[in-house]
Amino acid sequence: MVSLKAFLEKKHDIRIPDEDATPDTFDTVNSIVQIVEKHRS
Repeated sequence: MVSLKAFLEKKHDIRIPDEDATPDTFDTVNSIVQIVEKHRS
C-alpha cells in the first residue's frame, strides 16, 4: 500500500494525506481513481 501511494503521488504530482491512505482507499481500481481525482483538484 505504501509503495502504491508513493507511486500515485509521484506519477500524478499529488499529495495523499495519511488519513486518506486507508486500506479501503486502495482496495479497488475505482477507489484509487477517486482518491487521485480528489487530490488533483
